[in-house]
Amino acid sequence: DGVSDALASGLRQLRDLRPL
Repeated sequence: DGVSDALASGLRQLRDLRPL
């Protein structure tokens, strides 16, 4: 799924930029 891939990529980037 392209949408799922994009979502996973976005979440991954968010985590990398803002690690909790």
